[in-house]
Amino acid sequence: MGFSTIAPGAKIVTGSTKSDYSKLEWAKKAAATGKGTSTYNGGNYCGPGWGFTYKDILDGKIRQLPQAIDAIDEACKLHDYCYEENGYATQGCNLVLTHDLVAVITDEKSTGQQRIDAVLMAAIFFIESQTVDLPVLAWRETVKLKNDLEGMLLQQAMTLELAITNVLMRGR
Repeated sequence: MGFSTIAPGAKIVTGSTKSDYSKLEWAKKAAATGKGTSTYNGGNYCGPGWGFTYKDILDGKIRQLPQAIDAIDEACKLHDYCYEENGYATQGCNLVLTHDLVAVITDEKSTGQQRIDAVLMAAIFFIESQTVDLPVLAWRETVKLKNDLEGMLLQQAMTLELAITNVLMRGR
């Protein structure tokens, strides 16, 4: 087991159910060809499009969720669930994953290779949480603020319309 790079020519799957391949089909193809996007060899949950979620069970793609193979894979599994609930590039999800990977690094039961893998993955996700995630967070907050403002303006416009109607009705 160890940290690996994306195989040259491998198609990256975003993990959404709208992708060209379901996660199960992708995992089967990756297992058959030895190519995939797992960032953790042998794991079931680390890497884009690699993990499984309860939605895959509901969609009938799998019968049950595969077990995580170790603490790193379990951390990735929890990260997948967090992304499923909160959206991709969520700073909180990436910081929790970083924390869980630091626990692997400091666990005396972890092998040297697991520590190396966890250090590399923790560094990547910490950097992502401090760079990529911040503009995404700002965008999400901007959209939320825009929607809130539109709602308030609509409510005020309806209140003003009602007031004008009342004034006009009194004048009749």
